[in-house]
Amino acid sequence: GARVDSCDSGLAALEALQAADTLGDPYRLLFLDWIMPGLDGPATSQQLAQLPLQVRPLEILLTASQERGHPVPDNTGFAACLAKPVTPITLLTAIHQAMGLNSDASTPAHVETQLLQHRGQHLLLAEDNPLNQEVAMELLHHVGLEVDLAEDGMEALCLAQNKAYDLILMDMQMPHMDGLEATRQLRLMEQHRNTPVLAMTANAFEEDRNRCLEAGMNDHVAKPVDPETLYRTLLRWLPQPQGRLVAPGKRSAPQSAPVDESLLSGLGAIPGLDLEAGLKTVRGRAERLFYYLQRFSTEHGADGLLARNRFESGDEAGAQLISHTLKGLSGTLGLNRIQQISDQLTRALRGHHPDQEILALIGDLEKELGESCPAIANLEAPAQKVAGMLDQMQLEQGLLELRALLSTDDMGSQEAWNTLRRAGGEGLGVRAQELDRAIQDYAFDQALALVEDWLAELKTGDRPPNPLS
Repeated sequence: GARVDSCDSGLAALEALQAADTLGDPYRLLFLDWIMPGLDGPATSQQLAQLPLQVRPLEILLTASQERGHPVPDNTGFAACLAKPVTPITLLTAIHQAMGLNSDASTPAHVETQLLQHRGQHLLLAEDNPLNQEVAMELLHHVGLEVDLAEDGMEALCLAQNKAYDLILMDMQMPHMDGLEATRQLRLMEQHRNTPVLAMTANAFEEDRNRCLEAGMNDHVAKPVDPETLYRTLLRWLPQPQGRLVAPGKRSAPQSAPVDESLLSGLGAIPGLDLEAGLKTVRGRAERLFYYLQRFSTEHGADGLLARNRFESGDEAGAQLISHTLKGLSGTLGLNRIQQISDQLTRALRGHHPDQEILALIGDLEKELGESCPAIANLEAPAQKVAGMLDQMQLEQGLLELRALLSTDDMGSQEAWNTLRRAGGEGLGVRAQELDRAIQDYAFDQALALVEDWLAELKTGDRPPNPLS
């Protein structure tokens, strides 16, 4: 059932893509032959990345390089490769891979590895909720992206006036100026007429998606934010990376901290919490989920009562903003019952349902918050790890090995550091905390500088706070 057009050159393909996008009927898949007269496949892809398209197609590279003796083409930026001769099965497999339906290509580790090619690119995040800010910033830093934060649309415009961003993530509902108006004004700036802008919204309504596109946004990321979905969307819209790339083959499997069974048990007992969903947001780190849940309990535990007061005073828009925010936050943290009720309440307020129905939903929300938040607040904090035992020679040797890995952007750096930190424990002191953040966020240049400073201190006899005895 697909509509298919063909072109006899890379230049003709670029013209067809731009014309279709202008007409509002963009191509969704692009098959590029590797070897063509004039612009070859990779060269055509590079020029395509510079076109100001509203919708970018997924690119699949056609190649005969699977045959012995042929060089392997540069397939950076392509969603999949398709070897000749093409068969129905290989064609379907390539399309599935490009769309993220293949098992190997769709794993979170594979997606993160691809996104690491964009390490160091600059993003602007416009988001007013502090907890949403922290969750999003952590996910973006984890794959090495540089992020500036704006707390409303007006601040986003001020930052964008002075900096050319590679991509902008824009919350829809913010004080002072919402994401739609901010995007309209952003498109008036010469340097951001073609910058990809992704809406971040908890609304699933079709009219909201249409309003995003009409305002000049390119795509949207749904709240609650699913890390893998966010990363896939970023991969689709970030411009081709320039300069040094991270070698995908060097990436090691994510390293998990020792499991705190008592913490997991406590989290699992929280009413309405889907533990698996919550851990997915924090990449399996139970202590981080505990921290976010504690913040949610403190900052949003009274939101049911606040929504009631707003509604009863005639401020339906204020009540809707509270339920809308709760829907995204609770879903992100796996508090599914609160998310479901918040969603129902948002729809009821939006549709001006009878007051009795809305008040009943607010009562349900108060009840769920009243059960979940006290359980979160009463949950015992994770036990502090016992300090390990390392002498100075062992520490210096471990740091030298880590320095060698960091200097070549080897993804084994994370495993090496986790091993060293487990051995040193709390005896490594506060410097280890800073180094840990840099390595977990793949800020390897920063981590390398920290290791160099640490080694210099060891050689001169200086000590960071809480030195090893």
